[in-house]
Amino acid sequence: MPKCPNCGVQNSPQNQFCDDCGAELTHQPKARLRKQQTGQQMIVCPICHTASPVDSRICTRCQSPFPLSTGVVLNSRYQIEKFLSRGGMGVIYKAIDTKKRNTSVALKECSPQDQNLDNLPKYISMFKREAQILEQLKVLRIVPRFIEYFEEDGKPYFTMEFVNGTDLLKLMESSHKPFSVDEVVEWSISICEVLSFLHNQRPPIVYRDLKPENLMLTQDSTRLVLVDFGIAREIDPKLSRLTAGIGTQAYMPEEMATGKTEPRSDLFALAATMFHLLTNQWPESTITPRLRSVNPKMPEWLDDIIAINLSRFPADRYLAAYELKKDLEAKKVTKTISCPRCQTTNQVRIPYCTNCGTPLSDDSHPCPNCRQPVALNAKYCIHCGNRLM
Repeated sequence: MPKCPNCGVQNSPQNQFCDDCGAELTHQPKARLRKQQTGQQMIVCPICHTASPVDSRICTRCQSPFPLSTGVVLNSRYQIEKFLSRGGMGVIYKAIDTKKRNTSVALKECSPQDQNLDNLPKYISMFKREAQILEQLKVLRIVPRFIEYFEEDGKPYFTMEFVNGTDLLKLMESSHKPFSVDEVVEWSISICEVLSFLHNQRPPIVYRDLKPENLMLTQDSTRLVLVDFGIAREIDPKLSRLTAGIGTQAYMPEEMATGKTEPRSDLFALAATMFHLLTNQWPESTITPRLRSVNPKMPEWLDDIIAINLSRFPADRYLAAYELKKDLEAKKVTKTISCPRCQTTNQVRIPYCTNCGTPLSDDSHPCPNCRQPVALNAKYCIHCGNRLM
């Protein structure tokens, strides 16, 4: 007797749908039309596999909006080929660009699972911001190439390069082994380039959901791609905080859970991701073991870099993604730094020179009030006291 994949109830062999919850008993990857014995057409939810009347706009069980049908053409250009995935704020499809020799593209639709209309403007704003971020990042090879943003019937969409690959978590689960040190270090250097760009925006943008599932390796294994910028957000300059609870627990530092997300929160997530990729063991957001305690053959410098950025306190982590990138490239942990102005030797992870106050990180910017240079993560200007974030 077939077991329902949704509720676990045993069903008769002839059943196409569960007689307890209505879920389809044979999993299919996309929404489809089916006819019950009465002849009534039903549409099957690709999320929970429950059958609903064909004219339903949302699933009768999980309340997810139904995806676009295969063959639908948007913007007189993009023909929907198939449903790929759904997130909290949108749906991603594989589509055909009919104006570019039928090239495959990824098309994202703003379709939040939250059906509260009062929240819709917030989701649309976040969706537009994601498109803007992708457009700014299109010069980086690790980011899917952005194509265009458009609206149709009042709903926002954007298209980007279709990445034919598999995420790193699935690759680890299928191979049952971790990745090599060389692979993880090379990928992490590329990720630091993206994070450095985001963190240097004014106000800084925090990616907030770095994890192996959001890193895709192309089928030919020649390129790593960072996907899903949907919850990347600016730090609120008035409140100096972001929404709490958004992210993935295993890669989330304590400050994110309390709404005090900052750029170094991404460095914690990167270190947790590196640990997972190098060990095939899930990290813990509170206490993650040292890398060499899991595998004594790991380089000591890499163990130290990961441990530093897994610190509970942001101030104990690297000052900026750019500094982390330099140490990964040099395969060492920098412990002191000379002030570029007075040449005084300072301990690393101190934002300003102890002698003259010059920012010690390359990721610095001018104070909007006095125009003096201040460190990237500074909350107040040391020259005039102006609040920066």
